[in-house]
Amino acid sequence: MWIKRQEGYCLKEIAGVHYLLPYGQKVADQRKGIVLNETGVFLWNELKTSMTDDALAEKLVHYYSADGEAANETQDEIQDQTKDKIQNQVQDQIQDQIRQDVKQFVQELLSLGILQECLRPVCAEDADDVTCVYPTKEPFVGCLEIAGMPIALYGSRELISSQFDAFLKDCSSAQGKSKSELQTESQIKMQIKMPVQMQIEILQRTTSFHPNGKTLIRNEELVVCENEQGYIILFPSMNQIREAHMTSDGRFAQIYVKGVDKEKTKEELFHAIRHFFLFFAQRQGFFAIHSASILYRDQVWLFSGHSGMGKSTHTNLWKEQFGTEIINGDLNLIGWSNGEQTNIGQSVDKPGSKGHPIVYGMPWCGTSGIASTKSYPLGGIVLLGRSDNDHFESLTNDQKIVRVMQRMISPVWTEDMLETNLKYAAKLAKEVPIYYLLCTKEPSAAQVMKAQIDQKEIRRMKEQDSIDREEMQR
Repeated sequence: MWIKRQEGYCLKEIAGVHYLLPYGQKVADQRKGIVLNETGVFLWNELKTSMTDDALAEKLVHYYSADGEAANETQDEIQDQTKDKIQNQVQDQIQDQIRQDVKQFVQELLSLGILQECLRPVCAEDADDVTCVYPTKEPFVGCLEIAGMPIALYGSRELISSQFDAFLKDCSSAQGKSKSELQTESQIKMQIKMPVQMQIEILQRTTSFHPNGKTLIRNEELVVCENEQGYIILFPSMNQIREAHMTSDGRFAQIYVKGVDKEKTKEELFHAIRHFFLFFAQRQGFFAIHSASILYRDQVWLFSGHSGMGKSTHTNLWKEQFGTEIINGDLNLIGWSNGEQTNIGQSVDKPGSKGHPIVYGMPWCGTSGIASTKSYPLGGIVLLGRSDNDHFESLTNDQKIVRVMQRMISPVWTEDMLETNLKYAAKLAKEVPIYYLLCTKEPSAAQVMKAQIDQKEIRRMKEQDSIDREEMQR
């Protein structure tokens, strides 16, 4: 656990006694001061910068080392002993007691709001790999790999939804430890075999005091507050998740759960993690659109519309009539290629361009239960509307951009996030066709859309043939 001083407290010596006193807002909040002994003063001074509670304990152990007061007392007690073994045992006992006292001190100050937990990753990353040290009660579960982004998960495996299974990778190995040793040690050192871009820690305990900061959004499903460390996120409709904290860059998140109802906790965590992933993905250039998708002509086509517009009905019509594969029943993640291979076995980069949008598989798929781990080039986006007959209506460029942006579920907590989504929607509208299909829920709707895509493909092939002939003539 990383900890730091809470703002609003100062250390004062009054008539030879050290007091930790509140000021400013802490006084207005009726926070209490406390008396510190010599050890408490030492620990408070060491916490000028953030550190782990283990590191703080080791500083105190060093302070009361073999040349320190406590150690000297111990030496006096055992001066008549002749065996170094006894000395070492006593010394270890003292050091263990010091560590326990520090942890108790930290927990007390956390409960009083004098200290606060810092949002710091479980792992320290370097150029090649990530070495992780973590308590056995929050073990390493594995790496979620979504759109090529490895996400390290920590917590109880029994709280991780099976819907993540297809995306979980075994990306760790214990460093020189047997299975029995790993299960009995208080800490485990793990080596991550692949670079980790994001870390999510699931904690089955209450959280320490954190200032809520500025409220960005508040509704029945989600409350987001911004503070100096990042974000505090609450889920009012979920009863097994207490709250969650996330750094400003989205690379590290802590989720505090009750864990009383395992199955309910599993379900709620699955949905909650989506919010953290989409936040981080947005910063990496990946955006999610509320849509159902099919694979046709080696490209994914997205069908999106407001609730009740029939996106699931439309994709099912394609499957029934033409045998097309449904990729995701509710949510699709779009990124931009950098020449990587997709699941159709070809590069999606186009000659003379900077790439092409790709649809990446995600575990989240609404109630459809249809999700894929695969990635494919994006063919286009179809915006659906209701009508008594099947026909297309043209959209202006601004209408295409705004409507696609409105179908995104990537976060819009701030004006900057809105601007980011808007720019990406404009990029999509420039790269791929966006249709507005007003249709029925009859098979004819799929037939009309298929004919439109087929015509587009015929035109594309003719244009490519013309380009090829010109190049041959040169």
